Amino acid sequence: MKDNEHPYIQEKPFDWIRGYQVGGKSLMWARESQRWSNFEFTSPAKYGYGIDWPIRYPDIAPWYSHVELFAGICGNRDGLEAMPDGEFLPPFEMNCVEKELKEK
Repeated sequence: MKDNEHPYIQEKPFDWIRGYQVGGKSLMWARESQRWSNFEFTSPAKYGYGIDWPIRYPDIAPWYSHVELFAGICGNRDGLEAMPDGEFLPPFEMNCVEKELKEK
């Protein structure tokens, strides 16, 4: 990485990491990407802020499925209304740090 192309002022220690991998952010996210639920689409009308969405979750759910299958999104089917289940590949195996945290 060329620091002069990405200048920043370091006031306290910070590891600046910029990924240049093939595959984009989906690799940085470990191929995990949650769907928006119907809560996100109905909140403006429910709470009276912003502009109401012209669509709802059921309108885009098939597109979420298409993208998940195409891109190979990983995840769990947890049955949570706030995080709708999708067409997921199995989650990646945990790394050694994640396994240690899980044990504790």
